Amino acid sequence: MRTSKFFKNGRAMRRLITLVSAGILGAALAAIVAVIVPPTYEATATVYVTSVTRPLEDGTALQQRSALVETQDAQQKTLTLASLATSDVVAERVINTLDLPMTPNRLLDRIDARALPQTVLIEISARDRSPAMAREIANTTALEFSDYAERLNTETQDAAAITTARLVDPALTPPKPIAPTVPALIALGLLAGLGVGVLVLSVLERTDARIRDGGLLQSLTALPYLGSTPWVRTGGKRNLSGVTANETLAESVKAIRTNLIQLLPDLRGRLLTIVSSEDDSGKSALTLGLARAFQQAGFKVLIVDGDLRHRSLTTSLGLDKERGLADQLIAGKSAGEVIQTGILDRIDVISAGQPSEYPSELLGSEAFSRAIEELRGHYSLVLIDTPGIKDFTDGAVIARNTDGAVLAVPFHRHDPQQVSSSIDAILKGGGAVVGTVMTLVPESDRS
Repeated sequence: MRTSKFFKNGRAMRRLITLVSAGILGAALAAIVAVIVPPTYEATATVYVTSVTRPLEDGTALQQRSALVETQDAQQKTLTLASLATSDVVAERVINTLDLPMTPNRLLDRIDARALPQTVLIEISARDRSPAMAREIANTTALEFSDYAERLNTETQDAAAITTARLVDPALTPPKPIAPTVPALIALGLLAGLGVGVLVLSVLERTDARIRDGGLLQSLTALPYLGSTPWVRTGGKRNLSGVTANETLAESVKAIRTNLIQLLPDLRGRLLTIVSSEDDSGKSALTLGLARAFQQAGFKVLIVDGDLRHRSLTTSLGLDKERGLADQLIAGKSAGEVIQTGILDRIDVISAGQPSEYPSELLGSEAFSRAIEELRGHYSLVLIDTPGIKDFTDGAVIARNTDGAVLAVPFHRHDPQQVSSSIDAILKGGGAVVGTVMTLVPESDRS
């Protein structure tokens, strides 16, 4: 059940897609790097360290030490000699022997020497882009290190023991590179991509001012929040015929109906305008849903398609386009001549009528004021659908002639400025906003 809700949540799906895309991009970039970056090979040579008592000139021992003591002494000296193997002196000797075009410091960046714990062995490893050169550097370093240790013996004649370092396990040509390891690099790129994706989403969340919470909408507008309506699949932009049968929408608009009745106790005989900032905001679905909810509560309801520009309700409901609001205003027809009865069960509708070249002038005329005022005495509630007021003043003009407007704010599409501009347009036009409704809310985002 939770999985199903997750996949119905458009915002959650977008987050998932962003993360997956970032991870895949990171892995792809890592794979490209693995192909472009030259491989590095590593070869390892092993040196054996001994420490024996130095004999006197007559051939006798300076002091007698057991084999165990000599071994322990060699183990202790192994730790010191390991650092000696990566000294500047040894590095310079290797460079001269192999005629390498580099400085000692640069060579030492490619060499490691470590004493194996509890042994008298030192492993000398060398890295290079050429497997053969890695082998040569490792072996040459081990030999030069051995010669240098022998030289130190001759320079310290007073030492009690002679320390030697011998190459016992020469380095072989490495068969495969140690870096870049393609699987590890791709995994690292995947993790890095996911990390970047999380960071990007976090930044977007912090900077995204679009409204997706009813409480936030109420605090921003200082208007009553009436409720929310779900995103309803209509089968197309111009198809609203099945909206009123949607059970989720029906339950949502019942809650909005209750809030409107509490807000406006004398709601009967009211004219309400349903407005939004722009088209395709779920406004028409809200109009139809409210009409059905109030009709079920015993109200005699009339819907007026006041969108003389797009006429979405007229088109989607298949209404008669030859007689409607425009015809009533232009030809002076009576309400009885343009009302289409029983279109939605027992709900009457006035279509937009024939197309008009001057819709704003028609809606702002005295004829419009008289026409809708006449409806007040025949219906308990008249709901007028309007075009988006972001681009046209029609919605504000209609709201001026009604008892108030219900502002539909689509989920996560409008920012506070856009909502404020819509409210200001209605107020400046002489109308009032009675409350807000958040529309097109994904199922998993509805409380």
